[in-house]
Amino acid sequence: MGLPVRRCIYAQAPHPRPPSLHPAQPMVWPLRGMQCRVRANRQQSEVAHGGRKGESNSPSVHSFMGTQVMEKAKVKLPLFGGCLCGEVRYSLSGAPLLVHVCHCHDCQSISGSAYSLTVLVPAAALTLTGPLETFTRTTARGREVRNAACAHCRAGLTSNDVARPDFTALRAGTLDDASWAVPIVQTFVRSAIPWAVIPSIEQVEPKEFNYVNLSAAWRATAPVFSSV
Repeated sequence: MGLPVRRCIYAQAPHPRPPSLHPAQPMVWPLRGMQCRVRANRQQSEVAHGGRKGESNSPSVHSFMGTQVMEKAKVKLPLFGGCLCGEVRYSLSGAPLLVHVCHCHDCQSISGSAYSLTVLVPAAALTLTGPLETFTRTTARGREVRNAACAHCRAGLTSNDVARPDFTALRAGTLDDASWAVPIVQTFVRSAIPWAVIPSIEQVEPKEFNYVNLSAAWRATAPVFSSV
């Protein structure tokens, strides 16, 4: 006699949240004729600090003049990361500038995966310690890129455009905690492995990839990075 009652309970749909607060509802930001969709539901996580878990950096909701407003998540600086074997460690003292996905053949080959998840950071804010080996390659578009990896386990850590030494591309997977690293766009989708294209992330052609505009759009929705 209990089964019919249990089925009836599970058949009831939960009370829907307001559309503006629904976790699957994306925020849309205009960006020079295109729309960059950014997930409104930043995942709840704990920020790694020197190998120790810190406070939750999940966003909170409060009321302002009768309107519910979602506060940005907070992530404590510096951020830490390193290679697979632990011989190379790094710290990032400044706020990241952009997170994006790249499906180009170079990123697929170097990462050994379907795509690379890249965090663009100020080069001056990144400090690496440990044995590194570097090599320079020329991309299909003629750019010289310098890659750095651990000399022991060969785990790739960073890449730099030789023509833009002020910025460093950090591999998100090497961070101790990368839960905040939500990409705003994906590029080189034409060379993507079909199943690896992320439906919820905007697609941008390489020739239309504008770091300045995309960085501004990502930072508008990114967590608040602070050392206090």
